[in-house]
Amino acid sequence: MFPSNFCRLALLYLSSSDKLSGLIYAEIFMNLKRSTQRTKEMSKLIYETFKGAITLGEEESSMDFCEIIVDAKDLEKGDLMMPLCAIFGKHFVLGIVEMKEVNSKTISKMRASFIERFFEEDHKKYSNVLFDYHKELLDTGLLEAYTHYILQVGDPHGFEEWAASLEKELNTYFDWYLEKDNYLEVTKKNLFIN
Repeated sequence: MFPSNFCRLALLYLSSSDKLSGLIYAEIFMNLKRSTQRTKEMSKLIYETFKGAITLGEEESSMDFCEIIVDAKDLEKGDLMMPLCAIFGKHFVLGIVEMKEVNSKTISKMRASFIERFFEEDHKKYSNVLFDYHKELLDTGLLEAYTHYILQVGDPHGFEEWAASLEKELNTYFDWYLEKDNYLEVTKKNLFIN
């Protein structure tokens, strides 16, 4: 539960080819260390990483959150455990199909689509503390507000526009978010280790 460790890991991974791990560590950090200057920096980095990793086009869209490497020896064994990024990509790509631009509103929709699909089939095999937290938020109807909150420094105009139109949802989210029982808790059992 040392937030600085998550911050450092996020910075390392976000500057590597494994952006997904960086996004996960950055967001865990933001939940452990709320309302600091480093939290604001992470918000901006998360938003910029999504913007840089997703390319939307008329004919074709793509995403680049990591390199997926599978060892031939693992393929021969038959019970292949795919890298988390492959599972993420499998579900996340379906959320970008009809999007025309990447902003906090569309990222929110992409993330909700990912969580819905991920929890249909892969969540047990690829357990992740942050995705579990997202599922809880989705089930309570607060994932959209949470995503806008997480991305607000990276897309301040998008956040202000969203907050002005959905002030009640934002206040509901803040009430939920400030309850101690709703804090993201990282333990030895649910720790994300890439």
